[in-house]
Amino acid sequence: MAQCLGEKTSAIGYEVDTQAPARPTVRLIYTLTHPTGEKEDIDEPVRLQTTCPHWGGVRWWFTCPLVVDGTSCRRRVRKLYLPPGGRYFGCRHCHDLTYRSAQEHDQRVDFYCQHPEALWEILDSFDPARVAAKPGQGELREFLKACQVLNRLEAEPGQRQAFMWALRALIGLGE
Repeated sequence: MAQCLGEKTSAIGYEVDTQAPARPTVRLIYTLTHPTGEKEDIDEPVRLQTTCPHWGGVRWWFTCPLVVDGTSCRRRVRKLYLPPGGRYFGCRHCHDLTYRSAQEHDQRVDFYCQHPEALWEILDSFDPARVAAKPGQGELREFLKACQVLNRLEAEPGQRQAFMWALRALIGLGE
């Protein structure tokens, strides 16, 4: 139950039925309050699936119950979501939910575009041998980000191509 300043704002009930091994389900029972104040009772059956991890036991999963564009999703998922304004629980894909990190803009792109000298400094000072000696350091990520920014900039085609070939060679795609 969620509460806001002591006031009950939401609640959900559930019933699990695993007696029929071919069709285990959980029923989600909740009430939606629409912006008009009208209340709607929802009783949403959700199928369950199991997998057997290699270390033994059983792992339970939800099967996404949503139908999007006339197609049943049926994805096996660990969590179901009910986003603001949503009516039924479903997976992240069906609700078009993304992680916050995917929504946030990388400020380094703006910085490099506004300060090209910093971009060139990173590209000129990059030492693949030093990065290979210390894997996991941020220098490689910074170099890759700089190359990505360079690719977006209106650089001369020859410069951009030279840096992209250097990047491909660095990550082992070029000979």
